[in-house]
Amino acid sequence: MPQQAATPAPMTRPDYAGGGIANLMASVLAGIGRDGGSTVLPPCRLLAPERLAAARHVVLLVIDGLGRAQLDAHAAGGTLAGACVGDLSSVFPSTTASAVSTFMTGDVPLAHGLTGWHMWFRELGVVGAPLPFRVRGSEVGLERLGASTEVLFGTRPLAARLARRAVLVHPAALCDTHYTRAHAARAEVRPFKGVAQLFARIEQLAHEREPSYCYAYWPELDTLSHVHGAASAKAGEHLRVLDRALEACARRIAGTGTLLVVCADHGFVDTRAQTRLNLADYPPLADTLALPLCGEPRAVFCYVRCGAESQFRHCAGELLGHAASVLSAQDLLAQGLLGPGLPHPRVGERVGSHLLLMKDDYCLTDRVLGESRPFGQIGVHGGMSDAELRVPLALFES
Repeated sequence: MPQQAATPAPMTRPDYAGGGIANLMASVLAGIGRDGGSTVLPPCRLLAPERLAAARHVVLLVIDGLGRAQLDAHAAGGTLAGACVGDLSSVFPSTTASAVSTFMTGDVPLAHGLTGWHMWFRELGVVGAPLPFRVRGSEVGLERLGASTEVLFGTRPLAARLARRAVLVHPAALCDTHYTRAHAARAEVRPFKGVAQLFARIEQLAHEREPSYCYAYWPELDTLSHVHGAASAKAGEHLRVLDRALEACARRIAGTGTLLVVCADHGFVDTRAQTRLNLADYPPLADTLALPLCGEPRAVFCYVRCGAESQFRHCAGELLGHAASVLSAQDLLAQGLLGPGLPHPRVGERVGSHLLLMKDDYCLTDRVLGESRPFGQIGVHGGMSDAELRVPLALFES
């Protein structure tokens, strides 16, 4: 009888030692970076730098939100699953703002300093959302407060660190955002609309003579999973559409010397009405905070008032002990959950004083003026469960 493959051990923390998406980028830098790249991270165990260096075109396609659990549930027999060489861990927080920034810089969250959808920008005195580059609860752009991406981000775009031309295949609606412009650097931006055009852009690049590195990004699966749930029929059908388009693309780029790498930034946990918690329902806990909640609904950065630390811990334990674990910011950094290396100068300000790390399928949110709708996302991420951390890595070599 054939031996059944062992079930992999659950991921309970991000891997920066060779088994994470940050290590995938370390392989990219070591393989096609200038002078072999510059990173404190070891290369990815599943993709050697030499394999990247040997390819004429390296295309990294990131499917936002595609966790391994979702792939297994919806498309286990498909092309993508068949090309998987293993799984990688996301970074912490396991969220787009942090993980995509790792893909676009090659740096871990500790170094790039982008720690969640909502962040406290002390230099501006506001809580903002770095990806849409606006003040929380409003349509006011952070640039209207005098901020620039150079000041607020201060990141090192990966495209500027490569020894070959860089191409960004990006959704048309996201091409001219502050975030994209800051991280594209010298890359040639090729916008697309829809699945067919995404893969047409990849196919066109694969048939060009000049060697390249391409970062391609698909956001729609993440959107559907937030709204309907990662386990939903709509998310599943969309993933199967992607899978069929990927199969056709792999056939059409055969013989071009292209290495197509497919990965994701994070996975998902689906919540229920009773596990979507609101800070307003816990007034004693809310009274200990100096600022609105930051980070993610699954990885909540709390800014506790000076002198209220004991009260915060007591209230968190009494009121939310079933739903969350409490970690100090000092412990978060000391444990290396944001990765190793030299920290971003502002990262200490951007993780609050305490972290509420949500358990099971719980999440915690609050509202500020200007946010009229209650939080209603079914699919969430940002935490350290296996479903959020574990993402597939697939390779198509031609």
